[in-house]
Amino acid sequence: MDQLSGNNERDAGVAIHETRKSIKKIRAVLRLLRAERGGTCGSENGKLQAAGRKLSELRDAAVMVEVFDKLNHKYADELSERTVNMIRRRLAAHKKQIDKETENSDILGDVSTALLACLKRIKKWPLKLNGFSAIAPGIERTFRRARKAMKYARKHPEPENFHEWRKRVKDHWYLMRLLSNLPGQWIRVQERNLKKLETSLGDDHNLAVLCEKMIGQPGLESLIVRYQDELRETALALGQGIYEEQPRKFKRRMKYLWSSWTAQSTPSRGKGK
Repeated sequence: MDQLSGNNERDAGVAIHETRKSIKKIRAVLRLLRAERGGTCGSENGKLQAAGRKLSELRDAAVMVEVFDKLNHKYADELSERTVNMIRRRLAAHKKQIDKETENSDILGDVSTALLACLKRIKKWPLKLNGFSAIAPGIERTFRRARKAMKYARKHPEPENFHEWRKRVKDHWYLMRLLSNLPGQWIRVQERNLKKLETSLGDDHNLAVLCEKMIGQPGLESLIVRYQDELRETALALGQGIYEEQPRKFKRRMKYLWSSWTAQSTPSRGKGK
């Protein structure tokens, strides 16, 4: 929260990025703990989602020039210098406008207030279960939703469906990071593959946002579509390997790893002690 009061543009940009990531991580934990929709976890998730949305436009404006530069580098010389300069000027002007609107509003202050209120409520969150039973339903649900979103995006390859899959992959990735201390290499391999998958889907989403902001720009849309096709092919190949397992089997695997971890962590009691 203190990060949102950065004193310069770079500090503010980093703070917004880190704050959005933190909000997503907390929401992933809430979804993991929520045995069913609604209740305290559902309410907190909704409040955090609203706070995160306030920062989304700021984040998009901040990264669009970088996204365009990456696209232009990948397809060097396919856009004229004049077109490149014109696009960069428009993106920079849009960012400047968003920054000005932010300065004249209290968006960052509102988000800080919302997060501080959430922090004060954490101690009152009702957590009735302990151990693996507290997260078992969330583990299966997280995996199942990501798997289902992948299948839907493959069948209906619209940008919003790949973006929805990305959100569910993020939940799964954060879950594996939370449980990365469980024994064996499998969970660390999964974590790395999920990171690669999230990166491909994130780049795809950034390109979709760029296309919306620069709609009607000759030559740009075709390059974006070409790059997205490549990113989505990579994502679907990664996803096929990650989500070939059935959700219940995935939960059983995680339960086995959890049991192995708790057995290793529990001090043995020898005779006479």
